[in-house]
Amino acid sequence: MGRPSHKIGRLDPARAAPAVEGPRSDDRDFVQVVARALDVMRCFDGAHALLGNQDIASITGLPKSTVSRLTYTLTRVGYLAYDVRRQAYQPGDAALAVSSTLLRGLEARAMIREWLDECAAETNGTWGMTLRDRLDMVFLETGRTNEIIALQSTIGSRVPLASTAAGRCYLLSVADSERERLLQEIAAATPEETPPLRLWLEANADTFARDGYAVSCGAWKSHISGVALSVFSPAHSRTFIFSVTVLSAEYGDQRLRREVAPRLLALGERVRLLADSLAA
Repeated sequence: MGRPSHKIGRLDPARAAPAVEGPRSDDRDFVQVVARALDVMRCFDGAHALLGNQDIASITGLPKSTVSRLTYTLTRVGYLAYDVRRQAYQPGDAALAVSSTLLRGLEARAMIREWLDECAAETNGTWGMTLRDRLDMVFLETGRTNEIIALQSTIGSRVPLASTAAGRCYLLSVADSERERLLQEIAAATPEETPPLRLWLEANADTFARDGYAVSCGAWKSHISGVALSVFSPAHSRTFIFSVTVLSAEYGDQRLRREVAPRLLALGERVRLLADSLAA
């Protein structure tokens, strides 16, 4: 059930068996399995932490068989991610999306926020840095203009994976097997969205591979258009999606490609260089 464990370096003895108050004998509301899962998550001290099952068992004092079941479950729901090459776990996208502590730990967010603000002022739109969490894209940073009140997004805001430019760009960015898995999840949650989404993906796959970005107009909301690209961060082992949302009345498909996409590609290159420097 669980992944094979792998020892990652030497553990600090001070980290072993974190002191977490257990339930009172009369506390019927306490859910032990939830507490143990949170104990597992507490073992990871940053975006770069890598731990095997044996490491986690040593830190928490839990039996390795219990840890194996917990890490398997946490991986299935996205709170852990398994690194096949290094045979170890790290915090997953779901944990990153909901954790303000981890968000504050992302390097150079202030610089990226400044770039997003500059781009937003040039295009009269909403620019965002997003990450997938299950069937949503979550905003980690935004750059906005005051003129487009309806498109205001804040950190932590969610938009659907299936119908937004950010989500569709993500689907085009991942491996075929991962894309199909997500499409099946979308079909189970919102069956009506799957046929048009599959058609869109098939129609735009070659263009995305050639141009490096995806354009989606009116699929999420009829008055909204968007363009997005993906940037992989070696420092975080994650794919971030940078997206631009504008009013369809101002930007159609061709104007998006002509005026907004070049700015987005330039931003993506700046972020890639920054990400490479952080990983060096």
